[in-house]
Amino acid sequence: MAATLKVRFLADTAGFSKGVKGANGDLTGFEKATKTVSANIGKALGAISFVAVVKGLTDAAKAAQQDAIEQDKLALQLKTSTNATDAQIASVEKSITAMSKQTGIADSVLRPALANAARATGDMGRAQELLTIGLDVAAATGKPLETVMNALEKAENGNTTALYKLAPELKKSKGGIDDLAKSVKGAGEVSANPFDKFKVSLDEAKETIGAAFLPVLTKLIDVLGPLVDKLAPILAKLIGDLTPIFLTLVDALLPLIEEILPPLVELITALMPVLLPIIQILTDLLVPIIKIVVAVFKGWLKAITPIWTALGDLVAGFKNGFGGIGSFFKGLINGWIGMLKEIF
Repeated sequence: MAATLKVRFLADTAGFSKGVKGANGDLTGFEKATKTVSANIGKALGAISFVAVVKGLTDAAKAAQQDAIEQDKLALQLKTSTNATDAQIASVEKSITAMSKQTGIADSVLRPALANAARATGDMGRAQELLTIGLDVAAATGKPLETVMNALEKAENGNTTALYKLAPELKKSKGGIDDLAKSVKGAGEVSANPFDKFKVSLDEAKETIGAAFLPVLTKLIDVLGPLVDKLAPILAKLIGDLTPIFLTLVDALLPLIEEILPPLVELITALMPVLLPIIQILTDLLVPIIKIVVAVFKGWLKAITPIWTALGDLVAGFKNGFGGIGSFFKGLINGWIGMLKEIF
């Protein structure tokens, strides 16, 4: 007579389930904390970025405003000295921008040079020619543009002394500005520093952006200016009223400071011969240790990086698919039980 043996596997799954739920809750809490920290960091970086953008736009607007002032000064000089029209002045501005990009010399340098040349010649076309020649001569001789332009302007009016000092070979041939121009033609563009040219392009872009932002800044200044004017006297009076308090505090603290500082300085001075060798010993001892610790930590970090990555993937798998993993093991156990039933 065959005997039937029934085997039952009993397990208390309540503790296991509770532990899994607790671990899952801890992971969820960690995720929330991470998201909160990340969000706060994001907000802080966003605030910093916003401040940086506002500062950048404000600086750009200031540059655009300064550029506009320089343009107005040149326009006034050209109108006064050469009777230039608005269209001619606009053409001159385009020419200055092109010269600046070709030579890497800022337009803030070129405009005053052109204005002086216009004043000296009374002719806008000739003034532009002198500026072009001046850029080439400055590049060829290494002399400052202002010095070169002064010599050219004087020579244009018959005084060649400064020109001959600038280029002594001209004195032998009794040559003039045009002879000098032929000998140095193209030097300004060929000698241009690429980094200076790049900086000019950046400055032009900055001024273009600033010109767009300038109306906004101007409006803010129009609104805030009167408020500052009203607030300044109030603050001045407040500070004036508080000054006696500050002076009283200073008068009360100065004797104490004068009494404490000299002995303290003497003590530090006396301790220095002792402290310096100790500091040197600590430096000689700690620096190599710190270097070793850093090297070990880097190696350790490099070694465990794949482990952390795998653990992150595993946690994500447990979090997103724990139900599927549980069903898999449950099915596996039930299969074993069924197999044992068949055997026994």
